Amino acid sequence: MNEQLNKLYDRIYKGDLMKDPEKFIQLIEPELSLIDSTEYSDRSDNDKATKLIADYGVMLLKAGYLKKSQSYLEKAIKRIEDDNEIKNIWNEQLYESLIFNRGVAQLRLKNKNYAKKDFKNLISQFPENGLYAQWLNYSNDSYYAFGEWILKGISLIGFLFLVIYYQKNHDEKLLLIIAVICGIIGCIGAYGVHRIRKNRIRPR
Repeated sequence: MNEQLNKLYDRIYKGDLMKDPEKFIQLIEPELSLIDSTEYSDRSDNDKATKLIADYGVMLLKAGYLKKSQSYLEKAIKRIEDDNEIKNIWNEQLYESLIFNRGVAQLRLKNKNYAKKDFKNLISQFPENGLYAQWLNYSNDSYYAFGEWILKGISLIGFLFLVIYYQKNHDEKLLLIIAVICGIIGCIGAYGVHRIRKNRIRPR
């Protein structure tokens, strides 16, 4: 048993520092060499070290240190994946939490394809958990935003053409009809996409 590690573990979790990311980070950082580089022959010590690294990554994410958070989330994930005593990593609640938080970190770092891969993996393993589907929808929001602006642009072009048409009194009836159709389609389409985006608000 690693006495230093166990004292640190008890200090953090008995003190309920999980509610204060900054304090958690301040306490862990001076001890990273102890947690991160020591080989643990004791099973309990190994599990505690993995949890400390995992929660450190999560606290970094909550505090906004995205790249650093991603690094430690990956370290914790690798520790679990390399653990030969774990038969099914998806049965480990900590692993599930790490994959989710890595997806959130990737999304905030604008790595949407990696984020969506994590959320899809979670959905395939835990289809009953609607939160993962919400985050996958949220990661697709940029495509809907782009579509909404395109449709608004079509509507605006149709409106501008109508203004020009009436100002110059042209006789191009076909162009007038096209402009009206573009305006209507653009308005209806933009409204529809906006409603979809509203239903895909960022989950909490």
